[in-house]
Amino acid sequence: MTSDKIVIIKPEAYYKMLVHVLRFGNKARDRRQFKEVMGILIGRLEGEPDKKGIYDVIIEDAIPISHGGAIEVAFAPEDYVTFSMVDAEYAEKDWFSCGWYHSHPELDIFFSSTDIRNQLGWQTPNPSAIGIVFDHTHLESPGDLGFRTFRLDNPAKGQMSGYHEVKTTLEPPDSLAYYIKLIELINYVHSKSPQY
Repeated sequence: MTSDKIVIIKPEAYYKMLVHVLRFGNKARDRRQFKEVMGILIGRLEGEPDKKGIYDVIIEDAIPISHGGAIEVAFAPEDYVTFSMVDAEYAEKDWFSCGWYHSHPELDIFFSSTDIRNQLGWQTPNPSAIGIVFDHTHLESPGDLGFRTFRLDNPAKGQMSGYHEVKTTLEPPDSLAYYIKLIELINYVHSKSPQY
């Protein structure tokens, strides 16, 4: 992990990502039916930029976009139209699409070559853009939220760029109802009978 600025994820955004990820990858589903999911992260930049022009990123919302095959997902041309429409919808709050999330069900957490290509589309115009990768199996480890956040080391290198983990925190929810909702979701998954 480098000294990048931090990423803060609001509770409702995390919950939405988790539901999307677990819908297509969980203990109740045959692993041959696992599908990678993909969505966009809506938020804002905060604070002063570091020497690379990177700001802290606050993720306010997450919008599921699609689910793909068992191997990997890539953005389709129509996805970019969707991103523009989402940006227009959130403009009055001064929020915008500042990254993306996707899952690697039971494949571990890393950026594949396709992920690096997708991240280039986000980070080239916005150096603060992030990519989040989930693997639902990590949720079984105590204290693991099931994801890691990444950013490319040097987008100017294109597909040859390496990547690094970015420090990310989940903002604590301000209501007991959120905790109950999250515990119920996790219990359904662990009982092998998810009810979304």
